[in-house]
Amino acid sequence: MNGKSPSFNITDESGATLIELLFTLLLIALTFFSLFPLYRSLEESLTLEIAKFHLKQDLQMAKNLASLEERSITLCGSRDGYQCLDEEERSWPGWLLFYDDMQQFTPSEESILHYYPLFEKSNQKLILTTTANIGGGLNISARREYAYGMARSIANGRINICRQGDHNASSDSYPSFIINVYGYFRLTAEKGSC
Repeated sequence: MNGKSPSFNITDESGATLIELLFTLLLIALTFFSLFPLYRSLEESLTLEIAKFHLKQDLQMAKNLASLEERSITLCGSRDGYQCLDEEERSWPGWLLFYDDMQQFTPSEESILHYYPLFEKSNQKLILTTTANIGGGLNISARREYAYGMARSIANGRINICRQGDHNASSDSYPSFIINVYGYFRLTAEKGSC
């Protein structure tokens, strides 16, 4: 070329300075920490919706299978997926759906249709609570005029999906399945149901 060495110009360099990198990292961290509570709230809402969907499906399946197969179906609270809770236990960590032709609330391994471990699937945040009429379980039969609960002879009661240890339960709305004496249900969201 012309014999001169090329001059070094700092503005010709590509890349970011240390201050620019630190500022970018600070913006990323602030964005992450501001969106994290939104993510937790979204995760909890989705977990509640999934639990509500599964319980609704199992209640509908119990009523439909009882009619189609002309067999008695039981939905009861369960910890392990193999046996029902006692009738006095009104907090269910999960539920079990099974054929119960003798209406004894005692499942056999062959009779089990579905088990949903709600407490485990919700990272130990959700449980079911029932009213005294349902107690530990609900039995639905095809030909019987009335369904009945384990604790009483009628099933006119509620199954609620609640957050474990929620201190604001009286002010928050939770899903509540109101089950009538025929085994049909309707879904509501009521404050103080837990």
